[in-house]
Amino acid sequence: GKSTVARRLAMIETRTTYNNNDDDSNEKGEKKQDNDTTTISTNPYAAYIVDADKIGHDIYLRTTPGNVYNYIVNVFGTDILTTEKREIDRTKLGSKIFNDTKLRRQLNRLTHPTILSKILRSLAYGVFFSGCDIVIGDIPLLFESGKMPWLFCIIVVVSCSP
Repeated sequence: GKSTVARRLAMIETRTTYNNNDDDSNEKGEKKQDNDTTTISTNPYAAYIVDADKIGHDIYLRTTPGNVYNYIVNVFGTDILTTEKREIDRTKLGSKIFNDTKLRRQLNRLTHPTILSKILRSLAYGVFFSGCDIVIGDIPLLFESGKMPWLFCIIVVVSCSP
């Protein structure tokens, strides 16, 4: 039969949480959605999900607390910014670093400490304060980095062909 963890994982339902800080309203006064985490409040098999890709994307935004926007613009120049909103255009940045190992390492040195810190804080929140039974780290590059498998008691790898 299925293990207790497998049964619980099969029963997980999710809903997106919203950040209630007044600082996170858009220009229309609407609350911005906090997509770093997904939680369940009514399910007895609750899970708190930490999305590392979302965290990684958000640190490039000027409006994200603890972002790396200024560091990246100082190193890679303003030609990587979008013309209308002056945000970092990840495609332009990617074209700069794609074939340049030195620049890619420099970008990783600028972003990885912030990403790792935010992931660890989110995981700690999930474990100690979320009230959820299960904490899931959706961290695709876990095995490539080799830096975080010690955090998890169960590791599930999903591989899909296109």
